[in-house]
Amino acid sequence: NDDDTKPHARLNAVWTLTRISHAKARQVVRGALSDADALVQQAAIASVSLWRDVLAVEALSRLLSDPSRHTRRAAAEALGRIGDSRAVPALLQAAAEQSGRVLEHAITYALIEIADSERTSEELKTPNPLVNRAAMIALDQMDGKPLQPDHVIKLLDAKNSVLQSTASWIINRHVEWGDS
Repeated sequence: NDDDTKPHARLNAVWTLTRISHAKARQVVRGALSDADALVQQAAIASVSLWRDVLAVEALSRLLSDPSRHTRRAAAEALGRIGDSRAVPALLQAAAEQSGRVLEHAITYALIEIADSERTSEELKTPNPLVNRAAMIALDQMDGKPLQPDHVIKLLDAKNSVLQSTASWIINRHVEWGDS
């Protein structure tokens, strides 16, 4: 069927372009991030991730709100691998949705990889417990340990049980915070 071969041909084109080290190849692959076929889109996400294509950050950030959890997870992983701080607000916005542990982990790990502690710290003030949790875990895992005891201790009394348990988990890992 001709309709079946078109997505297959686009998929093959993306994988072929992934092997080509040229700006035009990257540009065409970035265009495939908005392909109607999920497999073509997934291949494009993998390609921009492999190439750490900073020009794909905006398109990947939009994919964080895609209906498919698989696409959102792959976009988060790619953004983390690319490591561009411009993705932090979109990642934290994506963390605001109840989306399951796998996607939550991908978003948090992307924040850790990007390691923009300043932008991530700003989200500790948010009223959304899911965003707060992702920011807190990411900051705890970043090099330089930008998470401070006062950020976490106040959450031990949080009304949200997820925040309480996350704060407790983090505090239990930091014996050096004993005086606080």
